[in-house]
Amino acid sequence: MDAGSRPVADPAKVLVLLAAYNGERWIHQQLESILAQVGVSVGVAMRDDGSSDQTLQEIAHFRADGRLSLSPRGERTGSAAQNFLELVRENSAPDFEFVAFADQDDI
Repeated sequence: MDAGSRPVADPAKVLVLLAAYNGERWIHQQLESILAQVGVSVGVAMRDDGSSDQTLQEIAHFRADGRLSLSPRGERTGSAAQNFLELVRENSAPDFEFVAFADQDDI
């Protein structure tokens, strides 16, 4: 390293908690957007609240990406707030510096 160089900091590690319910119209574009972020190291923990549309099929396109984890299907909570609460309970985020929240239609 020469005298004018500074070490490059590691990118911040951000865990995005994504609550989904019947979001097939938006989920693909949203996941593409989140996973394409630059300057940060992103992980996505997702929970589907019993969607009756093709949300889970849309998510399947991203399953090979190691940055996405999907909670096992549990009881339907019936509200976005409770869906997020389950995500918080399930994800302690010890390897992340920040946590962000996203609904399935936040792009």
